[in-house]
Amino acid sequence: MAERAEPLRFAIPSKGALADATLEHLRAAGLKIKRSSSRSYRGLLDLDPPVEVWFQRASEIVVKLDAGELDAGVTGRDLYEESRGRRSPTRLLIEGLGYGDAKLVLAAPESWIDVRSLDDLRDLASAWHVRGQTLRVATKFHNLTRSFLVRHGIEPFELVDSQGATEMTPELGVADLIADLTSTGTTLREHNLAMVDGGTILESEACLLVNRDTLAPARGKLRSLRQILELLEAHRRARRTRELVFTFPADDPEAWLAKAAATARPASAPSWQAVVSRRGPQGAAPVWRGTLVVETRNPLKTVYQLRDLGARDVQVRTCEYAFAETCEYFERLRSLLKHAG
Repeated sequence: MAERAEPLRFAIPSKGALADATLEHLRAAGLKIKRSSSRSYRGLLDLDPPVEVWFQRASEIVVKLDAGELDAGVTGRDLYEESRGRRSPTRLLIEGLGYGDAKLVLAAPESWIDVRSLDDLRDLASAWHVRGQTLRVATKFHNLTRSFLVRHGIEPFELVDSQGATEMTPELGVADLIADLTSTGTTLREHNLAMVDGGTILESEACLLVNRDTLAPARGKLRSLRQILELLEAHRRARRTRELVFTFPADDPEAWLAKAAATARPASAPSWQAVVSRRGPQGAAPVWRGTLVVETRNPLKTVYQLRDLGARDVQVRTCEYAFAETCEYFERLRSLLKHAG
């Protein structure tokens, strides 16, 4: 009897805003996780083959992917970039899933009125060094921050480890400035900190990671992951896809729709069918019902273009899924796996 193949091990954050947003994102794409209770660290996606879902701390997902304990997972890109290594089997498959936006930035006390840019910070570090002082930067992103400061010539500096409320460290005298994540900047302002101009170290959002070593030889896991990728991609495309249905008078509907397509640039070939196929008693042109599918978040421009050509009764419909001829996400995965080993 053939040995049963291991299921795909897919991780998502277990706590916080990123966890809630990830569950909602998957659910919206038709990927509802079955879970015995909200406290359970394991769940199931009913795909073919089934998928084990592991609820892990966002910071641990990259670590467990590197160790081969997981096959794929969702976490913040900041965590991936901070811990990635040259020999790591973990690869970034989807850079941004469209939620969990944040920026890793340098922020200095607002009272430093002469320090607003990286040039100012570079001058300050040099001046302090002459006086025997070293610029202290509090952060939990040591690798990203160190690389950024060195790349911009802001030296010397000392990194102060901060796993808690980093924004409080200048007030407490533990550090001089910070490198931390922010979404709106509100918390920074509440602690009298201001972002340094040009001091954005990384723009982050939720991303999807894969372990190419555990996936390359596992056909069953790849089949499961392909289904996840197909649904995620089709749902994401559908969010910016609109179907426009309208009527229009024309002796030559194909030529009329060709004009519409030249301005609206539809995602697929337009279609039409007859509503009134003969000329009216007073020479009115036949009437047709046309359909255009366009990729846009604001369809009003296309509506105006159709009206200008004589379209009537324009309806705009949303889609749940918009599947392309091939799945770009899966093609990326195949490309990554070619270089595994």
